[in-house]
Amino acid sequence: MAQHHHALTAAATEGNTGAVAALLSGVESISKAKCISALIAAAQHGHTECVRVLMAVVDPKERDSMALVKAAEHGHVDTVQLLLPVSHPKSSESMALQMAARNGHLACVQALIGVSDAKAHHSKALMETARSGHTDTLAFLLPHSNPRALGGWALVGAAAGGHKECVKMLLPHCDATEGNSAALQVALEGKHE
Repeated sequence: MAQHHHALTAAATEGNTGAVAALLSGVESISKAKCISALIAAAQHGHTECVRVLMAVVDPKERDSMALVKAAEHGHVDTVQLLLPVSHPKSSESMALQMAARNGHLACVQALIGVSDAKAHHSKALMETARSGHTDTLAFLLPHSNPRALGGWALVGAAAGGHKECVKMLLPHCDATEGNSAALQVALEGKHE
């Protein structure tokens, strides 16, 4: 039976929808945990049709909507859109939004913004995108977030990462007297222009 479990996850990872469907119909004893693992693997790799087949046997809300998180983290907007209505996008402090922002997947951020909390975990999505230097995602998130959260850590991250454009975008939204002196000090020390 273990080989069927491994085969299911392998088929989902490869995007082999026919094999996933056959394995699900041919074996009644595939555990819920293995089906969830297969769902997460399919979502991570953007295999939307495999995700659709697996959703018939497992709830995408399992494991704090990790299938949604993995689809967003890897920029698979079609899979994100399929999972959104049946997931909890605010679970784990809007982790799906944070991961999409960290990796600069603007289309996923746009899909998630209306159902996630951009201010969750001290506007961590904004901090992640600033630290990673994704200016288009930063511009989109700014009006939905709090750039002054934690004394302006988004600015600190952008400066520490040497992301000059992100620093320029964040400065007008931050107070140079609150914590941002650390960001400005990093930038001024010559580590980054």
